[in-house]
Amino acid sequence: MHGAFEASPPMVSESDAEGFAYKVFGVKGRAKMLSSERDANFRLLSDRDSFLLKFINSGEDPETNRFQTDLLKHLSASATELPVSRLCPDLTGGIQTHVTLSNGVVHAVRLMTFLPGTSGHDVVRGPGSRHRLATVLAALDICLADFSQRPTGQPLLWDVSRAEHAAGLLEAIGDDEKRGQAAGIFDHWRANIAPGLPALRHQVIHNDLNLHNYLVDQAGAISGVIDFGDAVFAPLVADLATAASYQILDADDPIGALAEMAATYCRILPLLDDEIDLLWGLCAARWAITMSITNWRAGHHPANRSYILRNEPLSVRGLALFHAIEPDSVADRVRAICRRVAA
Repeated sequence: MHGAFEASPPMVSESDAEGFAYKVFGVKGRAKMLSSERDANFRLLSDRDSFLLKFINSGEDPETNRFQTDLLKHLSASATELPVSRLCPDLTGGIQTHVTLSNGVVHAVRLMTFLPGTSGHDVVRGPGSRHRLATVLAALDICLADFSQRPTGQPLLWDVSRAEHAAGLLEAIGDDEKRGQAAGIFDHWRANIAPGLPALRHQVIHNDLNLHNYLVDQAGAISGVIDFGDAVFAPLVADLATAASYQILDADDPIGALAEMAATYCRILPLLDDEIDLLWGLCAARWAITMSITNWRAGHHPANRSYILRNEPLSVRGLALFHAIEPDSVADRVRAICRRVAA
C-alpha cells in the first residue's frame, strides 16, 4: 500500500477547522480551505495574525510524520533568515496533537504561521526568478545539512533517487507515446543514474520545490518556501534537479536555464562534478515520476483529478525534451558554466 497516496484526504469542513483551532490551539478565527493533494489545509485568519492549519492524512506513516514535525522544529529554530513557516504550540505547549473527526478517524494536526505571497505557478518565470529561487534553495540546503534525523518510514514515491518505485505505476499512463517516453527515462535512470547515486553527498532535502510550493512577493522576491511533506534523506543534487525540472521548460533555451540555475546554486553551495553529471537525468526522472504517480492517483481519486494532474503539461514537455537531447552534452554545458563561477 502507498499510504497517504491511496487514502482520501481528511474530511474537514471550514466550520470544523475553526472549532478545532480554538479548542486545540486557542486561536479564534475564520478558516478558508486551501487546495491539497493528500492533507486538509486551511488558512486561518484571526484578528491579528494569519495561520496555516494542517490536518494530516491518516494514511501518513507515523514515523514519517514525526520526522516532518522534527524537521519543522529544526527550521523554526535555525532558519531564522529563510522564508519558512514557524510551528505554533497548542494549549498544552505541544507542537503537534491528534484530533478525532466526526467520522471517527484520528488525524495529526499542526498550526503554523501563514506566509504571504503569490504562488510561483501564477507569476511570470524568467532568469531573475530562477536566480532568486536557486539562491533560496541553496541557503535552505545549507540549513538542512546539519539536521541529523533520518526518515525511517516507507520509501517516498516522489524521491528521484528511488525512481524504481514510481516506475511500477507506468501502466496508469493511458497514452502509449507518453508511457513509452516515461519508460525510456526510467530505463536511463536504472542504467546511468542509479549506479552513481550512492557515492554522492546525501542529506535531508525539501524534495518538492514545484511551482506551487514557493511564494513570491510584489517585488519578485521569494517570500515563502512551503510544504515540507515530501522531505527525504537523498542526494543533495536531487533538490536542485527537482526544483529546476519545473522551472526550465518555459525558457527558450531550457538547458541554458538549467545551467544558469546550477551556476547560481554553485555560488552559494558548489556542486561536485559527479553531481553535475547526474543532474539532467534526475530532472528527467522527476518528469517520468510525475507522469506515473499523477495518472495513477487521478484514477484513484477522480473527484480531485484536475488538481492532481496540474503539473502534467510541464512533464509531458520534459519527456519529449529529454529524448531530443544527448545527456552528456547537457552535463558538459552545466559543468562549464559552474566552473566559470568557481574560478
